[in-house]
This record gives sequence, structure tokens and C-alpha cells, in this order.
Amino acid sequence: EALARIGATAIVKAGSLKVSASTNTDIVVDVVDAIGEVDPTTYEATAGDIANAHWLSAYGTIGTDGKGDANFYLWKQSAMVAGADTIVVTHGWRDGFQQLGKWIALLDALDARFPTANIVFTDWSAKSTNLNYFAAADDTFDIGGHLSQFLQDQSVDPARTTLIGHSLGAQVSGVAGHNYEQATGDKIANIIALDPAGPLFEETTGISGKDLDE
Repeated sequence: EALARIGATAIVKAGSLKVSASTNTDIVVDVVDAIGEVDPTTYEATAGDIANAHWLSAYGTIGTDGKGDANFYLWKQSAMVAGADTIVVTHGWRDGFQQLGKWIALLDALDARFPTANIVFTDWSAKSTNLNYFAAADDTFDIGGHLSQFLQDQSVDPARTTLIGHSLGAQVSGVAGHNYEQATGDKIANIIALDPAGPLFEETTGISGKDLDE
């Protein structure tokens, strides 16, 4: 049985899937024995998931609930360990802590592979859930700045820090790495972009791209 997530919201569950691509944009998906759309609520975090995510701090505009534009959660630890490896996972567009369930496999895998590391999840759903993609894309600059400041405030070792971002979260991670280097003179060791968002960041369909200073 296979599960495919295509684009931002299309989810198909099937007996088998075959994916072929002749170019980056000409992609064909063959679905066999499709069962139907998967209930998106399956991606909602369970009580156990939430218990494993320990809130650390909020940045940006802070609401009455204490949460901000960017919120940082530590996975399966109550406090950051000084001098340890730090891995920060940042979600993309129309995603966030409310869909933490879909990130459990990655967070648990990182925890199993690097048991002494600080595994951090960035929730910027206050901005990322904006249905206007271009507004959310513009907000990656501010969120990246918040992530950079979080890393500085936590006194992480940049040589032992990895940023992992998906979609617009990849752009957030890139901005964070750039800002961190500008502020400290040190480079983040690794920045991993998972299916990074392209529109507005590279020239596409007549829209000019922008750099990390915008």
C-alpha cells in the first residue's frame, strides 16, 4: 500500500504508485487500486505527540496565548543541551504545529540517529497558513530572521548545527543561515532544502526572483 502527497494538499492512497518524470515539471503519476483521499485530520498531532514537543520560545508579534509569529519546540527534551548538535526542522506553506503528526516520523528518526542532539521544530503557522502564497513567501524573510536570532540566543555551535526546511521552510532556513553569518561571522554547518519553494525566489512565469536580503 502506498501513500502519495502531491502538491500542497492532494493526497492519494493506493495499492501501488508509479511516478515518472521527463522534466522537472512534466511528471506523470500512475495510481493503481486507489482507495481515495486520506482524511487530512490524520496529520493532526495526538496528545502524545504534543507532550513530546516542549515549547521553548516565541518571536515576532506575541499573542495573548504567548505564541508568536515563530515558535520553537524542542523534541523529547525539556531544555537545550549546550554544546550538543542542533537540528532545526522548519515546515512550509499551509503547514504548522497543528499538523505536527506528519512530522513525527522525521523527528523520531533524527532523535534515533542523533540521540544526544537538540531536535527543534519551528512553527510559523501564524504566517505560513496564509492562503496568499506571495504574502507567506514574503514573510519567510522575517521568520528566517527570527530563526537566526533563536540560534544566537541559544548559543548553538554553528559547526554542529543543521537546518532542515521544506517548501517555504527551506527558504526560511536559507535566510536564517544568511542572517546568522551576517550577525556572527560564522556559517551554519548544514542547510538542507526539501522541495524548496521556487516562485518568488527564482525567476518563474515572468516573476523576478529575490535574494536573501529581501
